[in-house]
Amino acid sequence: MILLVRPDLVVDMIASASGVFVIIYIMCIVAYVRTAGLRVWSVANLALVPLMAWSLIASGPRAIFSVAVFLVAGAVTLARARNRA
Repeated sequence: MILLVRPDLVVDMIASASGVFVIIYIMCIVAYVRTAGLRVWSVANLALVPLMAWSLIASGPRAIFSVAVFLVAGAVTLARARNRA
């Protein structure tokens, strides 16, 4: 609906969705390394993290949404962990 009214936002919205995917992928890599330990494949995956982080930084203000999603998810996770303890 928004894109029908503002078609100039298509690129920004696609970049925001891609940024969320990049952050989810980085979190998956970190979780894999934590569970599997440092192995050949985990080190190869870790080598992708700086490249992915650079792509988020390079996208500039378009990455704000994905970073905000990451921060909100982290805050909810911490709050739930404290409530259980």
